[in-house]
Amino acid sequence: MEAKTKPHLLVTAFDFGTTYSGYAFSFQDDRLKVQTNQTWYSGGTGKMISLKTSVLLNPEGELDSFGFEAEDNYASKTEDDEHEGWRLFRRFKMVLHNNKAGLDENRITLALKPESASNWCETLDVDTKAALAGTGTQYMVIDLGGGTADISIHKKSQGGTLKGIHQPTGGPWGGIYIDVSNIKFLELVFGEKAITALKTEEIADYFDVIREFETKKRTF
Repeated sequence: MEAKTKPHLLVTAFDFGTTYSGYAFSFQDDRLKVQTNQTWYSGGTGKMISLKTSVLLNPEGELDSFGFEAEDNYASKTEDDEHEGWRLFRRFKMVLHNNKAGLDENRITLALKPESASNWCETLDVDTKAALAGTGTQYMVIDLGGGTADISIHKKSQGGTLKGIHQPTGGPWGGIYIDVSNIKFLELVFGEKAITALKTEEIADYFDVIREFETKKRTF
């Protein structure tokens, strides 16, 4: 006798961004009431309202921690000279995407941001929903992410499905592009050797500098 499949109570979504990650969920009885993470703060500075896309593995290759906690733990082990064999990975999104990470495709679906953004826009207000509802409607979606800035153009097809009518285009002009320029500026002011030493010998202080800059950058 086949086991009956239990109905799903909720649907969850995880966004593994280039720099930061997040989550959202909604219950089946009120699908449009989406809950998102709002209070995930950095353990080191207490200022960043997000979760860093970083993961720390122990010498056995097992998961130790994720996000800001992973960076702080690795920095602490480095300062105590206990980091041998430990591995910190940052900005690993595309590797995760290319390998599918062993996901169960019957329960998990990989969705691109432009399509997800299009669906979400239709739930914002009556005017937005009406503007996007008509068959044949064409519109542009701009994704200003941490790694890249991507532009795509969509068309609403019969039955409410979306069709890409132009090949997505973009480039490395996201937040990371600004971060790289910031490091180059610091190297110009303090010298490349000083910044290299900060990265390798005082990694906790280096993370604090990067996070402080990120906080200031977000105020713009």
